[in-house]
Amino acid sequence: EQDGEKDHTTKSQHKQEPPNLYVSKTPTEARGHTSYLTFATFLPILD
Repeated sequence: EQDGEKDHTTKSQHKQEPPNLYVSKTPTEARGHTSYLTFATFLPILD
């Protein structure tokens, strides 16, 4: 589970980036971030 904690730390660092950064990505890149964006939606609640 430590790997999961490290993964959460990485996502927390990315969360500091402005949301519109992902909107400006190309459709292919944005598609790759779909699962991350879904997870990131809950990060503010966890914090």
